[in-house]
Amino acid sequence: DLGRYRLIIHCGGCMINRRLMLSRIRRTRAAGVPIVNYGICIAYLMGVLPRALSPFRDLEVSGL
Repeated sequence: DLGRYRLIIHCGGCMINRRLMLSRIRRTRAAGVPIVNYGICIAYLMGVLPRALSPFRDLEVSGL
């Protein structure tokens, strides 16, 4: 039951295949629970995410 969580911090995406990761993302979306990669979460909490993303400012972001 994913609905009892407010946020899922996912680690280990590098250890599974794309199909399984996309399946997990779809399940969290269906449950209305946001999901974030562990590394992105740590970068945000440490205050370095804007700097890490700065080379990509001109790119548009699209959904899955």
